[in-house]
Amino acid sequence: MAAQPSPPGRFGLLLGHARLGQFGGADEPPRVVDCAGSAPPIRLLACGGWACCYALSAGGEVYSLRGAAFRGAGGCEGPPARLELAADSRVALPRGERCVGLSVGWDGGVAAVTDGGTLLSWRDGAGGGGPLALPRGPGAATPGRLVSVAAAPEQAVLALAEDGRLWRWRPRQPAPPPPKEEEGADLVEVAWPLGARVPHPRVRSLSVGRRHVSCVDSDGRAWSWGWGLYGQLGHGDTADRQEPTLVSALLQHGSCTAVACGGWHTAFICEQGHRAEAPPRKRQRMDAARTNRALTCGWGEAGQLGRCPEPSRAAFSLPGVVSALEGVPLSAVACGSRQTLFATEAGELWACGASGHLKGQGQSALDHEPVRIRVEELWEQGPHTATRAGDGDGGQVSVDAATLSSGGWHACVMASWAAD
Repeated sequence: MAAQPSPPGRFGLLLGHARLGQFGGADEPPRVVDCAGSAPPIRLLACGGWACCYALSAGGEVYSLRGAAFRGAGGCEGPPARLELAADSRVALPRGERCVGLSVGWDGGVAAVTDGGTLLSWRDGAGGGGPLALPRGPGAATPGRLVSVAAAPEQAVLALAEDGRLWRWRPRQPAPPPPKEEEGADLVEVAWPLGARVPHPRVRSLSVGRRHVSCVDSDGRAWSWGWGLYGQLGHGDTADRQEPTLVSALLQHGSCTAVACGGWHTAFICEQGHRAEAPPRKRQRMDAARTNRALTCGWGEAGQLGRCPEPSRAAFSLPGVVSALEGVPLSAVACGSRQTLFATEAGELWACGASGHLKGQGQSALDHEPVRIRVEELWEQGPHTATRAGDGDGGQVSVDAATLSSGGWHACVMASWAAD
């Protein structure tokens, strides 16, 4: 089946520096990518780690941006750039299957899940992926249909099943020679503590940092585990956790709706009030009165926590409110090494930390409190009227919060232009 182009007026934003080859042939983003005009048409851009960036085509194919060529100025002096993805950078998927979920990890690990339920994992630059083994035989535990994946450290993969259960594929290394078993991967369901309200909380979303993990369950509670040296787990100490542990300090702030793990810090979005089970009319009243807030914890030397107006090398082991974003309706968050990005319900993009390079101002520019990234200015730098969704000169750029991702020093998000 021929790949269907993305909707007119939909673009990809490549933010940050490209000195490590994150964006293939790009020199210095910010760059605006014409997704429909690229070859092949692009549905999603995703990044992670120090120098990884991938594209998901409209036909469900996965490409690395290494070796990609840009045609056009991409928001500097002309229309949005068209990406030409190299054929040899395409990841081999099972025949007839399309990618529906993609995750780029911190250590160069990449994971994908297909519409056929196949889970794949590979190292960036290694030339392609291989399917991870599913358990077989009578009585074997199976995850069912997988809906999302997250690449974890040491080439492990976390996968979220349709029923909300969380699974982990742990790579199994061959024994010292002579080998006694074949190389493969073991499937392990994530073990929850005995104090959990139910044996297997239904996970709604998850995020994997450099060496720690956090997730949100269907009750709006946040859990975290892994490396805790800088307080990034949010438990009031710097101890590691071997199993999911409830971030109890967030309970006073309402229901957690989003979480993001960075290199050494974590960011949460919490919302006062629960509306999921409320009748439609009550939801409207709750929406009018609801408030949400951003909270961060961990290491904040470059201002990535957004909660210290002055430079500070302090690390915070309990989540604290990002006061500069109070009253801003937030919907998504992404964390890099020393940067944090927030997307709002209105399609705005905010950032703090070493965010100068995201705005084209250089790596040394630090924002210790969140500032809005004027993505409209990327369009206004060139005559883009031919690619706008309307014929008028006015318009508004809106980012798609669900597509926001961040690597160590770069970030990607899909956006659309709407005419006034």
